[in-house]
Amino acid sequence: MGKGSGLGLATAFGIVKGHGGAIRVDSEVGRGSRFTVYLPALAETAARPPDRAEVVPRGRGVVLVVDDEELVRRTAARVLESLGYEPVVVSGGQEALDWLAARAAPPAAVLLDLAMPGMDGCACFRQMRARNAELRVVVCSGFSQSGGAQELLAEGAAAFVQKPYRTAELAQAMASAAA
Repeated sequence: MGKGSGLGLATAFGIVKGHGGAIRVDSEVGRGSRFTVYLPALAETAARPPDRAEVVPRGRGVVLVVDDEELVRRTAARVLESLGYEPVVVSGGQEALDWLAARAAPPAAVLLDLAMPGMDGCACFRQMRARNAELRVVVCSGFSQSGGAQELLAEGAAAFVQKPYRTAELAQAMASAAA
């Protein structure tokens, strides 16, 4: 409690570096730290955003959210609920398998994190699909789509969504999975 995971600075650095920028850190014991972010200036005027808001597909049905991080589960549940789904959240692979086994009917879709302690998302996906080959699974990760996500897409996962979730991307992935 009261301590961060240290991922905030790494995430900020990745975003700044991805935009061709840099971060300078000046730090003095007992006085604190100063972070200066440098980003390149645009050579041309930024594109004007479209006049109309993007249409976000809505859906319905139960979506099983499998993620070991409570904040991510709650956020996903809120977004899915706003899109018309009925989210059910569990904290790990085995809990997801137990929940699915206890239900007579499968959910409309599963939103499955790939990086979890214990049973990871790849192992969970394969066990879910072994029990029900028609189960629609959207895999997600805070990392890129390469590696495990690519394997699962080749094995029949419905879609991949990058974390942190963007409502429009999650809505599109769920709509294609639950269709």
